[in-house]
Amino acid sequence: MDDWRSKPRTGRAKITEHSNEIRILLAEGKTNRQIYNLLTNKGLDISESQFNRHIKKIFRPHDKKSKSQL
Repeated sequence: MDDWRSKPRTGRAKITEHSNEIRILLAEGKTNRQIYNLLTNKGLDISESQFNRHIKKIFRPHDKKSKSQL
């Protein structure tokens, strides 16, 4: 069966290749944008919004604010 997608979804795999480095940079207090810029200079080729979605899901799953905190 052919893949129906014109572009395979590989963003998560690309992020997990850099997971150790991302964890260190987050622990140092770097922002998502700083980390994104650093990794794109090293060849990461996904959008910043996709990068942010994966960071939120993989590395910061418990940072969700409740509606009362908004």
